[in-house]
Amino acid sequence: MINCVEFEDFILAYLEDDLTRRQRSIFEMHMTLCAECREYQASLALAKSAEATTIPTDVPEDLIRPVLAAHEAD
Repeated sequence: MINCVEFEDFILAYLEDDLTRRQRSIFEMHMTLCAECREYQASLALAKSAEATTIPTDVPEDLIRPVLAAHEAD
């Protein structure tokens, strides 16, 4: 089992799918059992689903630029 500090150290690797099957299982088990780290669950799921989202190749560049500019302004 891992502790909360180790859990936080593994978050990036988890999001990038860089954990072994065993490490992923331990990470997810900790998230299931630890009430404090369980709060990360929804955020991690959202982050993983956002990574799967890509901009279609047929989106016009003149639409992409203002959207990215607005995002950078935040």
